This record gives sequence, structure tokens and C-alpha cells, in this order.
Amino acid sequence: MKQVIIVLLVFASYVSFPHFSFATSSYILPYPSAMPGSKTYPLHRMLEKVLRYWYFGDYGGFAYNRQLSDKYLVEAKTLFEYKQYVLALKALSTSNYYFRQMSSSFTHTPSDKNGRDEKVALMKKAAEKHLEELRRLKANLPKDFRWQDENAQVTELHISRELDYTLNMRKEAL
Repeated sequence: MKQVIIVLLVFASYVSFPHFSFATSSYILPYPSAMPGSKTYPLHRMLEKVLRYWYFGDYGGFAYNRQLSDKYLVEAKTLFEYKQYVLALKALSTSNYYFRQMSSSFTHTPSDKNGRDEKVALMKKAAEKHLEELRRLKANLPKDFRWQDENAQVTELHISRELDYTLNMRKEAL
């Protein structure tokens, strides 16, 4: 009986004291969800449009736009890694749209009102993380790419120019 009590005390002390984590980050990007071409991708896009009305107001809009900006950046990163440049540039453009929306969601809110400064700090952390990922991508991607569909003309994709535009947008948020 005495041994059981000792084991329970050791277990209780182990559970009750905080544990240290060595893998911490100030801002973490989400895991990529459904990608273009999957059967659930159109459903995810439709759900995003419906959720736009759920996240109303400055702070709800901020959360909605931040989540989607992160999501589409991760989608673009994944598509760039798989050399799906057309889809990746489209996802990057969508990420830019939501990042701009996130940046402009506080234009009418006075400073220090209901945690505005915390949201601005979170936006800066997001911009820093986006810059980190975009710089890593830019180092590994071609500047331009000639893409041709099966039955279409050759399309020149200016990857470097799009990445520069995106990088500058994120830098302005800092």
C-alpha cells in the first residue's frame, strides 16, 4: 500500500509541475489543408466564403484574414516545392489579398482599444514569419518560368517579380 501511495505521489508531482519545451516559436504557420486538385478543395473554398460572414467586425475580420493569409502562403510554398508554379502564384496572390485585408482591418480602431496593440504585434510576427518563408523560397526558385498548357500558348511566369512584390508588402507591415 505504501508503494502505491509513493507511485501516485510521484505521478501527481510529475503531472502538476510544468514541463519545459525546447521547440518554441513565436509564430507557427498552419499545416497545409486541402490542395488544388483534391476533391475537397472546392468545399474548403466555399466554406471560406461562408465563414467570411461569421468573422465580422475588426477583430473577427483580422482573425479570418490572418488565418487565410497563412493558409494560402503555406499552400503556395507547398505548390512551389512541387513545381506547380501557376497554382503557386495564384495561391500567393490570394495570400497577398488576405494579408492586405488583415493590414487594413485596424484603420478605424483607435490605439489601445480592446487589445488593438496585441493584434498589431501578432500581425508583425506573422509578417516576420512570412518574410522568413518567402526568402527561403526565393533562394530556391527560378526567376522566370516558361509554362505551356497542352493546348495553349507559352506563358511567361515572373516568379521573382511576384515574390519581390510579396516581400515588400510584408516588409511594409513591419
